[in-house]
Amino acid sequence: LITTASALDRETQAEVCFLVLAVDGGEPALSSTATVTFMVEDVNDNEPVFQQQLYNVSIPEHTDVGKCFLQVVASDADGPEFGMLLYSLSDGFDSQEKHPLFQIQPHTGELCVSHDIDRDSGQTVYDIVVKAEDPGGLSAQMYVHIEIEDLNDNQPVFNPEEYTMSISSHAPPGTEIVTVIATDRDSGRFG
Repeated sequence: LITTASALDRETQAEVCFLVLAVDGGEPALSSTATVTFMVEDVNDNEPVFQQQLYNVSIPEHTDVGKCFLQVVASDADGPEFGMLLYSLSDGFDSQEKHPLFQIQPHTGELCVSHDIDRDSGQTVYDIVVKAEDPGGLSAQMYVHIEIEDLNDNQPVFNPEEYTMSISSHAPPGTEIVTVIATDRDSGRFG
């Protein structure tokens, strides 16, 4: 009877091979050997691990729908049966339902734009939780911080659009007539 002397772990040693020697009690003693080889079966004993726990990325507003801008990568030390990972946007603090602007390719981990993003009419920053899960239900999470870059896509607007003033023909040079105000929904150097 062959028994284990210590715990087995497929990720440490997937195959165990040894010789068994049998010796009879005769004179002279005769012997024979047999090779015993067994494969250690995989169990789902390893969680996925992301290469990085946080990504800070920025993308321009109005990035083409379908464009992928980041690929997250996780690995699982278990064999193929338990090591294949599926990526999803998690039900963490920002779920896919909350941010339908983004989607993740479940087999590749590519994060893509799924709807038009207009920085000037919505949020400028998104924090997303990405989950990697193996077939046995073990999972890991990581975070993506996305900043939306402003484009010069809004023209200045005067408010009001017309100004009607009167000024004396005797007003000296440098006399203030009116303050004209224009606003631009863009920010920074574009606003």
